[in-house]
Amino acid sequence: MQETSSAEAIPARKRVADMLTASRLVIALAVITVGLLFGREAVGIVLMLILIGWTTDVVDGQLARSLETPVQSRIGDNDLAVDLVLDLAGYIYFIACGFLAPVWSLGYLLAACIIVSFVRTRRIILILEMPLLMITPIIAFTQLNWVSIIYVAWLLGILAYNWSRMISIIGFMWGRD
Repeated sequence: MQETSSAEAIPARKRVADMLTASRLVIALAVITVGLLFGREAVGIVLMLILIGWTTDVVDGQLARSLETPVQSRIGDNDLAVDLVLDLAGYIYFIACGFLAPVWSLGYLLAACIIVSFVRTRRIILILEMPLLMITPIIAFTQLNWVSIIYVAWLLGILAYNWSRMISIIGFMWGRD
């Protein structure tokens, strides 16, 4: 994999992919800010922000994988960490606003942190991330009809658009490299 140090050497698609990755940090901050300012009433906005973040994840991954020669960057190398920041922002919002039981939810986070501190592999992190990802559509389906319709359409669209990638991720998580 090629390592670059100057912006000129980084292909435009990789720069766009990195900007999309970085945008998830801004979206995570927006989730927390909206949650602090408006609380439970902002659930629709928070759910849509998370969905926008997930969309940037799909697009940045496609862009990065489309490069003829893979190019490393600090942002790209930390894509999973950025994903986790967005996941945690939503999870914290759901706990703080009473959508999730605090004791069990924080207990899960503590257990996940302990597991990852001993077994820090991508596979384990993805498996532990999955419940955080599943909470969002579940809350969308139980709270707002319009958001749940958007989530179903988005999920179907992503599956149609990115089917082989989804299957490879699921296989990877369950030990099929």
